[in-house]
Amino acid sequence: TSTPRILDSESNLALHHACAMGNVQVEVLAVLLEQGGANLANDHGLLPVHCAILGAVGDVSDVSDDVIMDKLASVDAGMVEMLLRPLIDDVTACKLAGVGDLYPLVIATQEHIADFMSDDVILAILKNHPDAVEYITDVTNLADAVGDAVFVYAEDKTKFGDANERLERLANLAREQCAAGDMDDVSKLYWKWLCSSDDVSNADHVTTIITGLTNLAIQELLQLLDDVSVTSSVQDVLDAVQYFCGLFVLGDVIHQSADVIILDGYMQSHGTGSPTPVVLKFMSNTADYQRAIKLANNDVTGVIPVLQHYSVEGSRADDVRFKVDLADTDRFGNILHGDVAILAAVVYPRGRRDLQEALLHGVITNTNTNAILSSIGTGIANLHARHLIHGDLRVTNVIDLDGSYYVTNLASCTSHRRRHQFSSGILTPDVVYEFQTLQDIQDACGTHVIYMCHDGDAFCIKDSTNGTANVNVPYSTPKMTKYADVWAYGLIMFYLLTGEHLFAVNAHMQITDADVIRKLCRWDEDAAKLAIYRKVEDPLAQDLLLHILVPSKGSKMSMEVVLKHPFFKDVKSKKALQCIEARLAEAMVWRRDASERRAVMDQARLLADRTVVLKRTSLEVQLMLDHATSSQANLVYGNTELHHPSAIMVLPYRLAPNKRGQLTPMTKADVELAEQVGLHVLHIRKYLAFYRALTATASAKGAAFVAKMILWCSKLEENPDDDNDDVIGEMLEAMALEGTYYGNACRDMMLLAIQDAPEKLLMDPLCYAKRELNRRVEQVCQICHGKKVYLYLVDEVTGLPLVYHKKKESLDGNHSAEVAEAVKITYPFQLPDDMSDFTFRLVLPFMLMTIFHVSAKEGVAGFVKLIFEAAYPHVPPTWTNLCQDLVFDYDLKLFINEVQLLRDALEDIHPLNEKTELELLHHLLEDTVDPQRRYAGLKRVCDGKVSIWTAEDHAARIAKECEEGDAAKIVQRYKAMKTLQAELDQRDARIEELERLLREKEAEGGDDDEVLQHEDQIEACNEVEETVSIEQSTNEEEKVEDDLSFLTMS
Repeated sequence: TSTPRILDSESNLALHHACAMGNVQVEVLAVLLEQGGANLANDHGLLPVHCAILGAVGDVSDVSDDVIMDKLASVDAGMVEMLLRPLIDDVTACKLAGVGDLYPLVIATQEHIADFMSDDVILAILKNHPDAVEYITDVTNLADAVGDAVFVYAEDKTKFGDANERLERLANLAREQCAAGDMDDVSKLYWKWLCSSDDVSNADHVTTIITGLTNLAIQELLQLLDDVSVTSSVQDVLDAVQYFCGLFVLGDVIHQSADVIILDGYMQSHGTGSPTPVVLKFMSNTADYQRAIKLANNDVTGVIPVLQHYSVEGSRADDVRFKVDLADTDRFGNILHGDVAILAAVVYPRGRRDLQEALLHGVITNTNTNAILSSIGTGIANLHARHLIHGDLRVTNVIDLDGSYYVTNLASCTSHRRRHQFSSGILTPDVVYEFQTLQDIQDACGTHVIYMCHDGDAFCIKDSTNGTANVNVPYSTPKMTKYADVWAYGLIMFYLLTGEHLFAVNAHMQITDADVIRKLCRWDEDAAKLAIYRKVEDPLAQDLLLHILVPSKGSKMSMEVVLKHPFFKDVKSKKALQCIEARLAEAMVWRRDASERRAVMDQARLLADRTVVLKRTSLEVQLMLDHATSSQANLVYGNTELHHPSAIMVLPYRLAPNKRGQLTPMTKADVELAEQVGLHVLHIRKYLAFYRALTATASAKGAAFVAKMILWCSKLEENPDDDNDDVIGEMLEAMALEGTYYGNACRDMMLLAIQDAPEKLLMDPLCYAKRELNRRVEQVCQICHGKKVYLYLVDEVTGLPLVYHKKKESLDGNHSAEVAEAVKITYPFQLPDDMSDFTFRLVLPFMLMTIFHVSAKEGVAGFVKLIFEAAYPHVPPTWTNLCQDLVFDYDLKLFINEVQLLRDALEDIHPLNEKTELELLHHLLEDTVDPQRRYAGLKRVCDGKVSIWTAEDHAARIAKECEEGDAAKIVQRYKAMKTLQAELDQRDARIEELERLLREKEAEGGDDDEVLQHEDQIEACNEVEETVSIEQSTNEEEKVEDDLSFLTMS
């Protein structure tokens, strides 16, 4: 087997010669077969299997049939099977006869060989070369399965003699396989032959096969006959069994409910016409049937015609046949004998698709929308003319029938004002009831579906399916009018023009969302205009929809009036042009207003998604909220809801975490710069304290104080080279201030007045103080010139600016890595050079509020964290003097006063034109810095009034702590104290034991070293206990003081 196959001069392999020798060992034959070649013919057309039979590899064409048959009888069957198996999948080899009619199939079916052969080998060869069957004349020696297959494949079946037994066996086999849904090739060929053969007895065998099969199984058999010419006798049998009510071929179930089954199918045409596709609607409710057939004998334009109808209660011949067929469980049981007790049926033409499918598949375009709506409207108008109300007009009840659209599902039609069936997605607003009291809701439970909104509003659909009002609900039974169809028609029109439903529905056209029910209940003209002007482009369509979908107007419209609208007529008429002009003007106004409202709604939705609402707060959280930047902003700018973070810092350097993870400027020069920035901000705060005192004094003392200011300016001007400490002292005393800084502030302000015009103080005693304050602001701006300036958001819980750090792929402020991607391209945001001064002046009040918020919690150390955390809690020496008189505590009134004074001073020197600070800040954050409004992944924690912005994990922790409440903290502290007390008790017991042992040793006169050892142990225990007690006392006192502080502030 390791050598290549070698052919002799006549293309013989070693396998050919070995087979011709005969009696070759099985093992040798297997080795030769491993090389292949069983399907290789030599120059004389002989396969190895032929050589094995004929005993030769040369030309044996003169060998007679008798000799061949003698040799077949004596050849070794096992060797033949080994040589035949490789030929199964080789069609070419199976067609080689070798000599005479010596095909592989003929060889396999010989008596003594067939007994040894596997049936699957024979069947496989037969499948690959069925024409060899014609050379087989005797199948008596074959197994039934093989013999049956040979019979089926043979064209001339007469040579097999009486085949009745075989035909019955094949018929039963075909029936079993068809019922199981798994027919093999033999059964399929047998079925085709049976139906196309002229043998008159075949009709009986066809009956045997189809008797008891389900209708779906019969349909599968019929599909096999698409390319077969069925004999008339068999066709009669098939016709008799396949038609329901003698006319219909039933197809698949396309809908089933508690009282309806809908099937597709075909209606047999009379004569030579092709079958008609139909829909058969089987009903268990005879009242629905009666309503559906009201128009059966009337040709109503726009309404689907009824082709046939049946009822088990009818006396017509068709009704009798219908009743008989319903009882035929063998043929129709799997379809019509489920949970629904069928009493009637109505047959309609089968449309291509319903209106919804037509729109989804792009069949409906701008060019045919008018025609479709006109057709639907005509159908409804014709129903109304016959005093019928459809009652369930929806897109799935309008079908496309040969390019025309018809209203269908007439089982809901009624001639009176009670609604029989409906879809909530097409109900008029007056059918929805809004509950006013809890008792109303309780009374309606059990009889109504209650739609409960998140905010507590509750609604139900008014019961209009019976003739009397439900006594348990406070409404009268609504009467259904023709406007129900007009309203539903308007909803269809809106859907066709916009591609979406006016009121969101599920696949069954039912409203399931309570908010949508509320929208329907509160629907009015404004809501209609908002939706129609936003979604519909055609002015004429807008006008028609506004007449239909505004209940106060539409309830007076009939379908006849609707169809006379210019939308369906000449669009160039005078009435149409006037309508277009009016709608275009009004639409422009509404779309502008709608755009503004939509922006507000989008903003509210985004805010709600990132907001954690606290149902209650702890004292600590409440204190944090009361001093939050948003709380300060409300007091400074008036009650206004900020939709973005307001804790902001603008710094002329970039912060980054150091090795300890603390924020620090990235260079030594930036560290020095940060110290200078902090120093100037403290100067501003210090001067604000002076400005606050000056404002209070000028307000309290009025003109007398202003006159003194002018007098002090005169004294300073008279002695410019003198220190004039007495003059400065008088002014500080009048303002209740002291200290060198405030003295210098007085001197600078009065010198500025002297240089300009002191009499201006009469008009505004604060004018020069404002200039000095702005000069200090300008000093900070000068520091930023020529440098990269960054805007930071501040986490209001940690008090740290938010910084993305590439190395850690995370954020400082304990942010999770998930938000790193959202932040790294935004924060800190590097401001353009031409925006730095303006932004700093704009943001400065918010920077002060941020500093107040953080320092109120942590003192001046909190301010240090904002500037450069790495220095925390160390305060730079240059800041020490400035910090001495400043307030770093919970003094909200003082904070607000300072921010307002700063705003007033900045506004006088740098007015903001027409836009307010909040508008400018909103534009800066949401349009320039963060258009996607990610806000570094911060969450908004809100108590319903004010809010703080912090990392998601902090927000979750705060929510959890507030849910547990302050009581949980007290219990936790109490348990910790109990644990500590137990440890102290154990130490006391140990001290007593050591003292007892010491006394015993001293009484016994023990060794001095041993006595000293006991004394050392007692002293050590006392020191530990004293330390623990002091720490415990100190910590608990601090916690108690904190609690008292929280309680007082709250």
